[in-house]
Amino acid sequence: MLCKNDKSLTTKCGTNQKHYQLSYQDTFDKGLTNWVIEESTDPNSHTLYVKEGVAIQNSMLQLTTIGVEDIKGVPYLKSGRVHSKTNFGYGAYLVTAKIIKHPGTWPAIWQVGPNWPKTGELDVMETQDLNPFFSSTVHCGYKPCGPNCYYPPTQVSVCTGHVSPPLPYQEAECECSAQPGVPNVFDGGINNHNVALSWFSDFRDYIWEWNENGFNVYIDCEFNSTGLIVDSKTKSPNPTGVCISKSWYASCPSFVDPIPIIFNIALTPGANPNTSIGGQMIIQKVQHYTSFAFPPPIPPQETQLSAWEMALIIILFLIFIIILGFLLLK
Repeated sequence: MLCKNDKSLTTKCGTNQKHYQLSYQDTFDKGLTNWVIEESTDPNSHTLYVKEGVAIQNSMLQLTTIGVEDIKGVPYLKSGRVHSKTNFGYGAYLVTAKIIKHPGTWPAIWQVGPNWPKTGELDVMETQDLNPFFSSTVHCGYKPCGPNCYYPPTQVSVCTGHVSPPLPYQEAECECSAQPGVPNVFDGGINNHNVALSWFSDFRDYIWEWNENGFNVYIDCEFNSTGLIVDSKTKSPNPTGVCISKSWYASCPSFVDPIPIIFNIALTPGANPNTSIGGQMIIQKVQHYTSFAFPPPIPPQETQLSAWEMALIIILFLIFIIILGFLLLK
């Protein structure tokens, strides 16, 4: 895990691992009980979110780009977007999902709080068009920033040590970029995870950790019997080889309060919505885990007598009855 004061950007995540236990699970066998279907427009991506773009098929959540609608002379891609009714905080997350890649589509798994964009966002997975990669990003948000964030007059990244030109306070972001020398207004550390295009066509487990120290994303990992995140193939802990995202983090109020999980498919900026119909994201499972001390404390157990101890007690009781009866007969 990349520490907030580590300027080398070489520290690998997966160290100082926590043990996790399942605290929430949704496999969509009860439909969309735990989710809100959003009906809204996104003028930034020219996407119109409609309820028809959301469905439950074979006990799985399915989002689909289904058509085009003209809004004030601009064609918008009609698509699906949902967010969880529950707000989730620190811990580990697992989402099992499959992406049907399609030209012009922009599927994403992410978390965001109220008052976006000032509160920032956690992007677990987003991929655009037919690009053979996905990215994980921390957008730390705007003011108010914490003590380790960018703010004038001197803006120094706690992750890279980079000093950028001053930005107006109201626009300065809590900077935690993984790109030294690149000043940011909203973008945080963007990390592309190169995979084969066919990789998306199978269900994949996206695991991420979010705690007071940072944000890590893992693929092809799982939770073992003790709650550690391990490599799915080797079962080894500290999965630095498959922990493909570093931590970008700053002490911003954005990432303290619990926030919902969001699934959506938007239109890739500049893409033609008419050729972007047919993209899909299928969600099979959503889990949240909380950390716990390991090994867990052993609860006190009631003392139980063994069989021979019980037999001895019975024998002594019978002897007592016999003696008592003898004394009463005298």
